[in-house]
Amino acid sequence: MGSVRSQQREERRLRILEGAMEVFAAQGFREASIKDIAMAAGVNSPGLIYHYFANKEELLKAALAHFAPPLRLAGHMEQLAELPVRDGMLAIANAYLAILTEPAVINSMRVMIGEALRSEEFAQVLAEAGPLKVWNLITQYLRHLKQAGTLQIENPETAARCFMAPLFAHVFLCAMLRIPDPLNISPTLYAEQCVDLFLKGAAPQGDPING
Repeated sequence: MGSVRSQQREERRLRILEGAMEVFAAQGFREASIKDIAMAAGVNSPGLIYHYFANKEELLKAALAHFAPPLRLAGHMEQLAELPVRDGMLAIANAYLAILTEPAVINSMRVMIGEALRSEEFAQVLAEAGPLKVWNLITQYLRHLKQAGTLQIENPETAARCFMAPLFAHVFLCAMLRIPDPLNISPTLYAEQCVDLFLKGAAPQGDPING
């Protein structure tokens, strides 16, 4: 009986997350109400959502953590650390570019970026829900590689930004602004080129990284 209830609870939680992304994409974060989210999720009582999430901010963070591919890596740092460095970097890059295949995330982010430009308070909420978590993940990974002597990095925090920048630019231009890529480069190839260029600059002198 307990396992059935646990499954039902998890299924309801997933419906709430899906409903939240749907409503955020249609109305934005600030205008979205718990009542609207409950209706989209097929939950009879809006108050039931508070049994799963303390507030709307926590619901946003949970929705992005579930649907945004790079955030799914946050709980797998040990597995990343065990991979050859190029494979680990590719896993991060490919996860980030996989946002391009998540229309629910893209549609929500388009609306919420506009909100963030109008509200410094919400900009901080959005940053903590997504971008800062990804940045911290990459920083933690690069710090591990630096300590292991695999990469020659003076400042992992700065290096994380340098690694993220071309990935963010590609997603922002192609998905958020809908600007066609004149090269029509595949996400897989783009990820490989970003990783290889980064590793060429970060490899210990005289010790090229081949994987």
